[in-house]
Amino acid sequence: MLFWLSSAIVAYTWVGYPLLLRLLLLLHRKPRAVPEAMPSASIVLVVHNEEAVVREALDDLLALEYPRELLEIIVVSDGSTDRTNEIVREYARHGVRLLPVPRVGHTAGVAQGVASASHEIIIRTDADTRHNRNYLRCLLRHYAEPRVGCVGGRFSFRNEGETGITRNEGLYWRYEMALRKAESDLGVLSTTSGAVMSFRRHIFEPFSHVYSEDVVIPKLVVKKGYRVIQEPAAVAYEVMPQTIGGEFAARRRMVARGVTGLLSADGALSPMRHPGHWASIMSHKLLRWSTPVFLLASFAGSVASARHKIYAVAACCHLGLYTAALLGYALERRNKHLRPLSAAFSFCLANLGFLVGLWEALRGRRISAYGSQK
Repeated sequence: MLFWLSSAIVAYTWVGYPLLLRLLLLLHRKPRAVPEAMPSASIVLVVHNEEAVVREALDDLLALEYPRELLEIIVVSDGSTDRTNEIVREYARHGVRLLPVPRVGHTAGVAQGVASASHEIIIRTDADTRHNRNYLRCLLRHYAEPRVGCVGGRFSFRNEGETGITRNEGLYWRYEMALRKAESDLGVLSTTSGAVMSFRRHIFEPFSHVYSEDVVIPKLVVKKGYRVIQEPAAVAYEVMPQTIGGEFAARRRMVARGVTGLLSADGALSPMRHPGHWASIMSHKLLRWSTPVFLLASFAGSVASARHKIYAVAACCHLGLYTAALLGYALERRNKHLRPLSAAFSFCLANLGFLVGLWEALRGRRISAYGSQK
């Protein structure tokens, strides 16, 4: 029972759920005309000691194809102690506003930026995020629909030196973006990424700084009767972590903050009023982040029943995956890559990050302040 239940959950999470979304789209797809709109918007950028990239970030934002008179750029400097503030002040002539605050953490910095914004639509971005020139036009046109409360863009990645980690991470994010687009088309999307997020200012409510904005703000949007939309044509780029430690830390932090945010009272959704969103949250986020628990349970169940052939084969498959991951790790340490082994290693590394993040969330550890992964 342990083996079959755990294995079925893993299979459903990674294969069954995407197939279910595809089937539902075939049965219920309704073409949605996207009107054109050019609302005024405030871009909120929260930084901490980003002197190495903040100039490039501001140049990128100022180069976007959108009427300058409809935009304001607010840089919340979260306790920066390097030359970040000095560099941002150089852009005051371009209408960039600097908002220096004590070290309060990323989420609290976003809240302060939103509070000081002049326009109804808020656009979030990060210092290491770059955008296609038409990013704002693609993102903001959806706000012509009054019931659209949050629009997320599509992440893509660029890397100066490709490794097995970055190659498989790029594959993971293509999978993730496809899920979000399907959920968006079905009207049950309830998540986006902070660096490519936009939302209506009046929907926003301050929430605990230990929760991830990626999950809490979309929950607030849905709770108040608005839709969350995924716009694949609004493309933004980041350099993904290229080291084993960087990838592990990103996964650990994402889950530790995400789980506490999803289960928090901030923007809590009623399963009775929002059954579709609850199903997507459970399938897309909570079950995926719990994958390492179910993998370990499946392995334990197969080993315990290994006297029967089918369970012995399953145990060997588990051992094969973990052996391939160890070999992939050994190759990565030598800067060598063999696609099947690096894929196994990346999968296991991500799940190790998920497992540690779950443990930290359950034991009450909270992450409120962190810097960019360089």
